[in-house]
Amino acid sequence: MMTQHNDHDGNSAWERLKTRVVPLSPQEPSPPSSSSHHKEAEGKSHPTPMAATGIRSHQATAQKTRHKARNEHSLPPLVVGDLRRRGLGRREEKAMRSGDVLVDRRLDLHGLSLTDARLKVHLVVQQAYKNGHTFLHIITGKGDKQQGSGVIREAFCRWLNEPHITPMVIALCHAVGRHGGEGAFYVRLKRVRGHKAR
Repeated sequence: MMTQHNDHDGNSAWERLKTRVVPLSPQEPSPPSSSSHHKEAEGKSHPTPMAATGIRSHQATAQKTRHKARNEHSLPPLVVGDLRRRGLGRREEKAMRSGDVLVDRRLDLHGLSLTDARLKVHLVVQQAYKNGHTFLHIITGKGDKQQGSGVIREAFCRWLNEPHITPMVIALCHAVGRHGGEGAFYVRLKRVRGHKAR
């Protein structure tokens, strides 16, 4: 014989079952483990001691370059006859004014155009400086202002004040009469390290 289920009894059983069920909480992400955090930290780039040393070396070099540029820029301009302007000693000052200098190289600019004379002066100064020379005797000629000559003599000091030349020069003055007078100059160059003073 078939029995008929009672809906009322089924509903009661369902209600009792619901009271025993604990609802599931929403799934929360689990906190990262210490091992995964350690791996992430290892993945981050940190400067190695060698890289840090290289950075410091580069910074030091840049600082020296800036310091040198400031020193060269701060040099007072050369003035003919103002021998103490860049720190020339008293003994050398006296020697230059009296013409009692041991000339390392002599240059005569007679017959050259203004452009060629400038290039020649720059070349000789640079070569003499690299070779450790101290004194130059450069003859420009006196010229005649009324005839428009003497332009090399007038431009000579300006050439020595140009940025790539002036750091090599300490002082200049007109030569004494027997060496050309106002138509010639003594030029005292800066000594290069490693070259002994004579």
